[in-house]
Amino acid sequence: MVDMYKPYISGVTNHIEITSRALSNAGHEVTIFTFGDKIVPDESERVIRSKGLPIKVPFADLTFQFSRNHSRNAENQIKQMDVINVHHPFISGEIAYRYCWDLSIPIIFTSHTRYDLYAEIYTPRFLHNLVLKTLARNLKKACHQFDAVITPSESSREMYRRLGIESNFISLSNGISLSHMHKTYQGIERGKLGLTNDNVIIMYLGRIGPEKNLPLLIDAFHKLHKSKPQTRMVIVGRGTENKKLAQQVKYLGLSNVVVFTGYVPYSEVPKYLQTADIFVTASVTEVNPLSVLEAMAMGLPIVGVDSSGIRDLVEHNCNGLLSEMNAILISKNLAELVDDEESRIQMGTNSKKRVQGHDIETTHKRLIEIFENLIQKKAGIGENK
Repeated sequence: MVDMYKPYISGVTNHIEITSRALSNAGHEVTIFTFGDKIVPDESERVIRSKGLPIKVPFADLTFQFSRNHSRNAENQIKQMDVINVHHPFISGEIAYRYCWDLSIPIIFTSHTRYDLYAEIYTPRFLHNLVLKTLARNLKKACHQFDAVITPSESSREMYRRLGIESNFISLSNGISLSHMHKTYQGIERGKLGLTNDNVIIMYLGRIGPEKNLPLLIDAFHKLHKSKPQTRMVIVGRGTENKKLAQQVKYLGLSNVVVFTGYVPYSEVPKYLQTADIFVTASVTEVNPLSVLEAMAMGLPIVGVDSSGIRDLVEHNCNGLLSEMNAILISKNLAELVDDEESRIQMGTNSKKRVQGHDIETTHKRLIEIFENLIQKKAGIGENK
């Protein structure tokens, strides 16, 4: 159960698609319950959408539909499930609790978001304490409705400690399809992007939102390009900040060396990463970022900020370089890898090694074990009622 699904694209929706495919391939029946009324072409998953109230979300470029209830048809099917995996705690989580708790259907919440960090980014500073207290109260109430909370990384667990929330926490990476990433891909032809074989390509891939700190990355690249004119930056993705970033690039005189690709289908992601030499991110709100895992799977060194979610995947001087959130320091780390091809290759090799434990072929089996254990546990409780 998820508040919003495709056509909205995010790390959460990609994770659900990848995981549902792995579970289906293992012989399990998976149904995704969400809100909306748009038909998504070529959707292979079984998705049941209920209509809701259209709401424009400020940090997204789409209008979503929300409701406190699913349709009667969806509700009846939800009540027939063996297990419920919730991916948003407040709406889908509350609905799952009302529909399933008395039926002894286990409810597992997979925690994807550092709500505490988002709250600090999207609210005025003078409201931070109030917002965090409200968040802690509501998230604590939600977690008490779940049989388990899956935290994909140490950074995810950190939020609950910070907010003073206890639950039945289980650690499990979101997982990515290494078989998909490791197919023999021919990278996007550089000429189609206005690039040459002599360019060193620095790539960001993901949603273009305020919390991703892309203006900082562009500032860092601006400093880098002054001394390393062979470098180019490619920004893959879309979001609410596209126009602002384009203006920044134009103002800095980088229009000929920064490429915006716009939205890229998930199936095309490996081809773009295959074209890159370095992956860069300045996000500080991550939990278990798929884009970083995907870049690692494609053998790229990672340059990033020593922050939530990133430090869980990137070891400084092993498979990447980390720094404080500072354009000069990020630029310095980029320059180090631009100059040292041998280090780029070695760190990329280390990335491939470190990502092995995040393969969906491994993580989905652990997820099935979690589901089966909780089903057995709840069945025993139900019998004793």
